Amino acid sequence: MAIEPLAKEKKTLISGKHQPTLVVNLGHSSGVHSVALSDDGKLVTGSSDKTARLWDVVSGKEIRVFRGHSGGIASVCLSADGKWLVTGSDDKTARLWDVATATEIRAFKHANDGIYCVP
Repeated sequence: MAIEPLAKEKKTLISGKHQPTLVVNLGHSSGVHSVALSDDGKLVTGSSDKTARLWDVVSGKEIRVFRGHSGGIASVCLSADGKWLVTGSDDKTARLWDVATATEIRAFKHANDGIYCVP
């Protein structure tokens, strides 16, 4: 999967070798480092602007913003049922979120390093 900024339109192109191309309006103020796609047509993006954002793939509209990290978000992962989101960050935490409300459920702290991959 490739992510390419389209600076003039403030949109980002997301494409894959065997997948259709998708252009979404990414409301982040900085680079996007991770994306996750749910079975029900939602896209989550994680950014160095310290936020994760949930998008409707069909309309391209932002649904909600997940705020709470003090460092950039390097990785995002949605649960199979789409109810939970886990974000990993430069701030040395992984955070569990309720997707329906964007409420942080719990922060998991790492003593030494940022968390760059959440499977």
